[in-house]
Amino acid sequence: MMYSLLFLASLISLSFSKQMESSIKVGQNFGGWEKQRASHEDTVMGVGFAFKTNPVKRAQLEEIFWEVSDPQHENYGKYLSREEVMEYIAASDESIELVMSWLAKFGDFETVVLPNKDMIRAQIPVNTLSSMLRTEFAEFHNEKFNITVDRVVKPYHLPDAIADVIDLVDGVAMLPGLRSAKVYSSETQLGAGTWDNYCDGATACRGKITPGVTARQYNSYPLNTGFKVAEGNGMAVAEFQGQKFKQADLEKFSTDCGIDQIKVTDFTGKGASTVTSGVETMLDLEYIAGNGLNIPLSDYYYEDYSLLNLAKAINGQSKGAPLVYSVSYGNDEKQQTSTEFMEQCNTAFMTSGTMGYSILFASGDQGVWGRDGLGLKFHPDFPASSPYITTVGGTDFASESPALGAKEKCAADGGGGFSNTFDIPKYQSQAVQDFLTKSTRLPGKEFWNSTGRAYPDISANFGAVVPYCVLAQGHYLGVGGTSASCPTVAHGLAMMNNAQLAAGKPAIGFANPWIYQTYTTSPEAFNDITEGQNNQGKGKGFSAIVGWDACSGVGTPNWQVLAKNLPKQN
Repeated sequence: MMYSLLFLASLISLSFSKQMESSIKVGQNFGGWEKQRASHEDTVMGVGFAFKTNPVKRAQLEEIFWEVSDPQHENYGKYLSREEVMEYIAASDESIELVMSWLAKFGDFETVVLPNKDMIRAQIPVNTLSSMLRTEFAEFHNEKFNITVDRVVKPYHLPDAIADVIDLVDGVAMLPGLRSAKVYSSETQLGAGTWDNYCDGATACRGKITPGVTARQYNSYPLNTGFKVAEGNGMAVAEFQGQKFKQADLEKFSTDCGIDQIKVTDFTGKGASTVTSGVETMLDLEYIAGNGLNIPLSDYYYEDYSLLNLAKAINGQSKGAPLVYSVSYGNDEKQQTSTEFMEQCNTAFMTSGTMGYSILFASGDQGVWGRDGLGLKFHPDFPASSPYITTVGGTDFASESPALGAKEKCAADGGGGFSNTFDIPKYQSQAVQDFLTKSTRLPGKEFWNSTGRAYPDISANFGAVVPYCVLAQGHYLGVGGTSASCPTVAHGLAMMNNAQLAAGKPAIGFANPWIYQTYTTSPEAFNDITEGQNNQGKGKGFSAIVGWDACSGVGTPNWQVLAKNLPKQN
């Protein structure tokens, strides 16, 4: 068999070639990306050759996913180990050898087969990639983020034999959908909140949202009393392309706000900085850590942007990995996001759920219009529209000078809507149907797909009316976005996991079945949002109504009530 594979690899260059990810238009400028010049031939790119998944095995894995994620099912919480999921997602040894032999034809460069054998990562010079993929590369620059990346400007191809086993080459076509927290105020501008300053050491936090505010607004504060970290608990954030953290800033924030010291206990990737800190990273870390509690905190940092690489890395971990992941990055479904890429991500997210991991994504900060902006149709976000993750939307205080416990409304800029690619999953079908039936202010059907997966699932404060107080690069800023909502909810979910583990029960895992079941049986576990519209102040959008809606999901969490409705081990 080995001889035949090597012989086949020697003939691959003579075979026909198949265009890959044909559903996307390469080289498009969007989201601030502008083509600059042809790529330097010696630029080394990190790329991933993602193997196809056997459809029969994938269907079997999906059945397991729904069973272990459903609190009503007898198999709830019976999560698979990494070795067990490999039986469903790992490529065959023959397929791996075929691709590795083909790669070797082009030179001796760094390659690694990921632990689950579902992707080969490689560091390859641009000139080699151009020949390998029968395409051309150019540099694209994003002025807002001051980042330059190399991407194809023509469709790319793989030999037929390789395309038979490889779904896509990650990192060559899609321009990063970078998301940054919105800075609403400087260090000298105080917030409009009328509550006490729970960060006594930082005058700049007065009137802004702080961990003490979120704890009281979402009713988690008493749960902190006598808190002990349960064995096996852990949480994490993911960051990309220059978004680094500074431990000294985390320490000062903790001291100023009177909470347990926030410390990144595990750092994955290269480039942790002791000199500078990114606003996005510091927001994520400071608010997933919430009121301290010392739950082990990890930061997954990658210089190259790839949500698929992140998801596969999460699934390749051994026992003891973090259980909750907060990710504040994404793209419009239509923006250079191929169907193959989205399905690869979905399989990876589903795999995470079968292993007991909770993956949370921010819903986006451009309302229904997405990064592509105002147009003839709404632009749903991905991965926010994935049926296999929990999507966190945004709310804002309804009053311009709110007190603690004040009513909230749907954030105008908060992402929400319906997927154009994925169908409504069973766990939310009744809630969505009720919304479609009851709402009297739905946008015209020409703007959206009423049969698509609906999002967000749950929300927290966006921070546009009253911003979050964030310490970055030694200065306090007023910051907002679903980049703030997501880690805030992730923090609460990590607390719920702690209660589960301490009681000898399984971690929550994929949270949506539990969220929607609790919404049905105990709606008081969520603060219903009935005002606001996510049109970004431009034309149409989805309006908040009584019950679930495509603006705020089930509403914001009431963690004390949710703690009384935790899943039971069957």
